Amino acid sequence: MFIFLLLVFLSAPLCKYIVYPLLFAFLKWKRPVRKFTAPTAKIRDILNPDKDEWEMEYVKKEEIITISGSGEDDSFIFIQIITKNGIHTAHIRIFEQNILYSGSYDAFFSDNRTITCGPLLIELRNPFRKWRINFRGYLQDNIGNSHFITLSGWWRCVTNARFFYSNAPLKSFKDIYNNMPMKVARNLLFMEKYRRGNVFHQMGEYHAEIKIGTGDTVEHRYRGLRHRNPLDLEHSSTQFHTYLNDGNAISHRVNDITYVTRGSHTMSYGERVSHGIAFRADHSVRPITLHNSQSLESESMIPIQFNFSSGKFLPIQMRKGRKLSHFTFLREDNKVVDVTTFKVHYTLFTGVGFVVRVSEVLKEIPAKQLDSFPEYHAFGTEKLRQVLPFGHRACQDKLLTGGKGANLARLQAITNDFHVPPGIVVTTAAFNEHIEVNSSIKEAIQLLDQCGKSADYYEEVGKEIEQLLIGSKVSEYLWNEIKEWLPNSEYYAVRSSAVGEDGADLSSAGQLESYLDVVENDIYEKLKLCWASNFRREVLNYRKNYGQQLNPSMAVVIQVMDRNGVAGVMFTANPVNLDRGEIVINALKGSGELIVSGSTTPDEIHVNRISRDVVINKLSD
Repeated sequence: MFIFLLLVFLSAPLCKYIVYPLLFAFLKWKRPVRKFTAPTAKIRDILNPDKDEWEMEYVKKEEIITISGSGEDDSFIFIQIITKNGIHTAHIRIFEQNILYSGSYDAFFSDNRTITCGPLLIELRNPFRKWRINFRGYLQDNIGNSHFITLSGWWRCVTNARFFYSNAPLKSFKDIYNNMPMKVARNLLFMEKYRRGNVFHQMGEYHAEIKIGTGDTVEHRYRGLRHRNPLDLEHSSTQFHTYLNDGNAISHRVNDITYVTRGSHTMSYGERVSHGIAFRADHSVRPITLHNSQSLESESMIPIQFNFSSGKFLPIQMRKGRKLSHFTFLREDNKVVDVTTFKVHYTLFTGVGFVVRVSEVLKEIPAKQLDSFPEYHAFGTEKLRQVLPFGHRACQDKLLTGGKGANLARLQAITNDFHVPPGIVVTTAAFNEHIEVNSSIKEAIQLLDQCGKSADYYEEVGKEIEQLLIGSKVSEYLWNEIKEWLPNSEYYAVRSSAVGEDGADLSSAGQLESYLDVVENDIYEKLKLCWASNFRREVLNYRKNYGQQLNPSMAVVIQVMDRNGVAGVMFTANPVNLDRGEIVINALKGSGELIVSGSTTPDEIHVNRISRDVVINKLSD
């Protein structure tokens, strides 16, 4: 009996000081976590991402992405995108010349490589290495005035992306096992959830140009943190991060853990997961701990000190300088985000410190509903269709019918108020099938995948592909499908529709071929000419200059030619000053080709999105 009581008395300390260290060390050895993205010893692997990195960097449907950084003049950006229930919501803050500009935008999740929220575009170009971030729209200042702001540039990494908790020591989880040391299995499962969670931290530089209203364009190099967190690992928390001008960077996070028990009752055990990373200027990465959590309070004058969890390094101690800004917003996962920024000083070096506090909201926030027309994605046998009429739902899939074909189908489906001449789309499935059965064309297209070649090389390969496509034969099956679905008309418009030809920020208008007033018997040849235009010199050069894929799949729109009436081109942003608050329409009687070719001056219509004012300038004859 005495031995039993002694074991019970000693069991809790035994778990804390022996069992947990042994099991935690065993799990780290038995189930290692990839700590970073690219092995620094292999330059080729750094430049060429592998398949796993693409998968990890794809935009997920339940996560939070935060991009923040500061410039040398204490300006900063803070962009946080939460993706929940198939909807992106972007909260944007720009601090420029001591003025904070704020705004939020929503959009449906549509692409795992691109986030588009109104005027904000964030596009993955090279996983963990290169993102494009552009904003052209309105944000409000502190007193509610709207300002048209243009922000554009490239975000590039300066460190590897770290799995944030992969190098966390056992003491980061001490609150978890100290409260209930006997629940070994439960505590270890919880620690493993964090240690193996896809929580990414990466330091980088956002080289951008910013213009506010009619002011001058200013260049900035925002240096800071890109952070990704799954929603199931997002709790009430306090995070501090800064990027000093000596190249050292800090990111530290304290999560306050709560547990949902019976019914709707939520119980908090006061447990915390506290861990941080020091990104050193010599490219080494060390785990750190916050010495005193009260030092992050906005009014506290206690220096912010971080101690290294391992190794013989002196503590990092930073002094607070002047407060720069403070803002809050209500997030779509029932949490309030409170952000304070201030100047920090470390020896002779400085930076901007971000303290981001996330707290629970007691009242449930209703799920957000958007009125936008969601994109449709073809599935199953729909992806194999070689010809689709505009009325078929699969015709709305941009990967199957290209940008032009999908948008025409979507426009026809939204309302009967739009007059869309009937038509069909020869899909990317037809193009891909044509390439597969013509091995010489397939082999020539594969030559475009060669990296580091000269412009002359790609031009020669493009010419060869053009000639092979024009000289090839369209299959009897495809030609019969076209004739079966083709609407009756005397004349048709045959128009190229490449995948990704017109993005939110880049446009290849006019580079791919379109043919007007085509009779039915000529469609056969015009189809091949449209396919061939996908590999013209100008098209390849444009895609290469902007880092786009050189050989995207190609669809072709065949549409009834409406020769009478009014044609026009609508710009959803003013093409002169890039103001997204103004729609500009060019219109004239006759064919739209007269507008885009510049041969005839059209009438101009200006529509202000905010005031709804309409100004018509009669310029045509």
